[in-house]
Amino acid sequence: MFRFITPRNRRVLLSGAAGVLQRMAQLAASLIILPLALHCLGVAGFGVWGAATSLSWAGGMLDLGLGGALVTLLPAARHRGEDPRDYVTACLCVAVAFGLLLLLGGGALALVCPRLTPSPPFLVAGLCLALNIPLGLASSLWFGLQKGHVSGLWDMAQTALMLGFVMVGAWAGAGVTVLTLGVFGAGVVANAGSLTHVLLTQPSLRPSLRPKPTVLAHALRSGGFLALITIAGACAYVFDNVLALHWLGPVVAAQMAVVLRMCITVTGLLAVATQALWPAFVEAVALNDHRWVGRTLLRGTLTVVGLACAGSGLIVLAGNKLLVFWLHQDLHLPLTLFLAMAGWIVVLILPRVAALLLNATVRYKGQFIAQAVATALALALKPALAAAFGAAGLLAATPLTALFVLCPAYAWLAWRQVAAPRFMKAQPCRS
Repeated sequence: MFRFITPRNRRVLLSGAAGVLQRMAQLAASLIILPLALHCLGVAGFGVWGAATSLSWAGGMLDLGLGGALVTLLPAARHRGEDPRDYVTACLCVAVAFGLLLLLGGGALALVCPRLTPSPPFLVAGLCLALNIPLGLASSLWFGLQKGHVSGLWDMAQTALMLGFVMVGAWAGAGVTVLTLGVFGAGVVANAGSLTHVLLTQPSLRPSLRPKPTVLAHALRSGGFLALITIAGACAYVFDNVLALHWLGPVVAAQMAVVLRMCITVTGLLAVATQALWPAFVEAVALNDHRWVGRTLLRGTLTVVGLACAGSGLIVLAGNKLLVFWLHQDLHLPLTLFLAMAGWIVVLILPRVAALLLNATVRYKGQFIAQAVATALALALKPALAAAFGAAGLLAATPLTALFVLCPAYAWLAWRQVAAPRFMKAQPCRS
């Protein structure tokens, strides 16, 4: 009965359970944080705060894809008998250098042209994002070790810190800037603790003073492709709050802040539940366990889509009542916006497991092309749909193009890997 619980599946289940628990804690924290921020800042201030804090979702684009590269490179190096320390050294060196470059570049721009200096909430967000570039690699190190449950515990610590910071700020009557710092500062503190933890407990990962040129080039190639894929995909929605603020005003931006946070929370919950499949696919491919790969691809996709449909149905049927109970205020969200949310969640999670397989087998080119085409079409549709349907149209542009471009492309790319096992061996990043 329990034959499927192999050591590999056990690690996947443990990491997935920890990730789900962390996301549930994050959701519970959001049930407290968003009403607090709304009542403390007012609708207009809440719209600005939502736009500033939404940039935290762009943080994954700033590590140049090195975090994702580590998830593939660490288990692959172990199975090839290579020293994983070399990849950690290369990725940390690049991340630190890039973070410093952003800080120095931003400071120089502010001195040369003060008018281009962002407002304080966005300035705080930018500073913390730069600091988190190297610190955020800790999560990828844990997943590369197939110990995603440890990363989940540190993420829970971040959620607790964020809740504490925002509650204290709201109690003190702080403004938008301080509450923004509470959100981003929690990430800096928790990621610093996680990185310290992994380097203290895993001596084999402690970086050396200088990276090896060949390893550095390999990491940069892998990270570069993953960064392009992440950027191409995230640009389809990550700036929706900012666009709503500029196109439709602060009231609609406040609606979008709540809606997009709910969408990201639900898909994020399913994403962390499946994240451990990435290094598990790397291991299975290295061991030529093609049967496990195909079975897991099918079952994983059906599972996440089923859960997404269940969550989306709940949002459509009871979303408005839940929001009123949660926020103690009616934001007057129309049914079309709830339907757009449901489509967003289901469609964007559909290619998730296929993407993890393609990342594990270092198949990047097709992913980037599909993401770029879908995002370009979504961005082209957003102005017209926003003008015609408001926030619902702005939100619906992304799943609409993903359904007809992204999902078929990922299904075809994943089918090629499963249907032709002789081509599944991961390559050093030729695609």
